[in-house]
Amino acid sequence: MSINNYQAVVLAAGRSRRIGIPYSKVFLPYKNQPIIIYLLKKLLKIKRIEKIIVVLNEEGIKETRERYRNFFSNKKILIACQEEPKGTGDAFLKALTYLKEKDKVIVLCGDTPLIKKGTIEKMIKLAEKEKPGILLLTAILKNPTGYGRILRNEKKEILAIVEEKNVSPEIKKIKEVNSGCYLFDLAVIYNLIREIKENCITKEYYLTDLIELAIQKKIKVMGIRTEAAEIKGINTYKDYLSLIK
Repeated sequence: MSINNYQAVVLAAGRSRRIGIPYSKVFLPYKNQPIIIYLLKKLLKIKRIEKIIVVLNEEGIKETRERYRNFFSNKKILIACQEEPKGTGDAFLKALTYLKEKDKVIVLCGDTPLIKKGTIEKMIKLAEKEKPGILLLTAILKNPTGYGRILRNEKKEILAIVEEKNVSPEIKKIKEVNSGCYLFDLAVIYNLIREIKENCITKEYYLTDLIELAIQKKIKVMGIRTEAAEIKGINTYKDYLSLIK
């Protein structure tokens, strides 16, 4: 395996309770195919990506076997299982089994089909030039409600991602948000991943905490902005209807 190539991890193990469907939201139809397959086809076209690890829950894995076996039999696609919904940090740990300590990894949410192939390629290009431990994709939203805010200092350096439920009135005014899409250099941050602590309220592990850990360790963290439309995800059925308009 070439050290110049990349792996991708797609986080798609959410339970979709807020949408009110009995299966994972990533299997909702988009352009005559499930959202997850639309996104994976895009990733498969990026030559620098060697393999894609899709993290699903048990129901999602059953769905791939019963309805989409042909597509998921692609040798470049591997499946990891997150049995219990313990957050994005835990989901990424499930994918870590298939990764090497020196891999460079692109992480995406399975319900964000609008992220462009070209945007991911721009992330790769910037990472190779600047060599950050973490590169995150951000966007400016007119209404950032529900998204983690990007907190920067006077030098425009990223200090933290502040989740919606933790924002102060001042931070709430920030329009730049986290998309949930990252590029990790595991050679730099591998040991930090297992330092993510369980959230005392939700009992989940959040991948966003990795950014704060990296900053504390003086690891280079950068952001690259994209168009607001690209980061649109699905948390409610209203979000889904907006996506398919």
